[in-house]
Amino acid sequence: MATDLIVEASENGWQEPMPGVKHRVISYDEKTGEWTQMLRLKKGAYVGRHYHRGGGLEFFVISGAVSYGGGEKVVSAGGYGYEPKGSLHQDSHALEDSVSFNHFFGPVDMVDEDDNILFTVDWKWARDQIALEGDRDGSIQSTYVENPYIVEKLEKLANSKS
Repeated sequence: MATDLIVEASENGWQEPMPGVKHRVISYDEKTGEWTQMLRLKKGAYVGRHYHRGGGLEFFVISGAVSYGGGEKVVSAGGYGYEPKGSLHQDSHALEDSVSFNHFFGPVDMVDEDDNILFTVDWKWARDQIALEGDRDGSIQSTYVENPYIVEKLEKLANSKS
């Protein structure tokens, strides 16, 4: 029998895998491969280029504004988006401090400019993020950010803003 899940919105449980990007995995389902997260982006932070190998993604911007799809569109507070299976997306940048609710229907491959897979986020990753939280105190950080490509890209972005 399925049970309800309530996750309180608090400062506890948020992880900061890279500067300006915080996420909190809320749930995952190993049977369907779906998972849900909240995402906080500081102004200027971004989500890198990615490919929806599995199902798509639905997102709702709770606050702020994000330049989406490599700058093609802006999604502001109250805005909804859907990224279908098989779609490739360019970087999305926070135009101001932003919070979004994201529901993934399958795995997402984070890729470089040559479409090489840097890492994959899926329900197993989501499960591991919850496990890393321990008692959801946010004291343990995600490990996937040690990827040198991401660190280099973040440094370039930071230098271009200064």
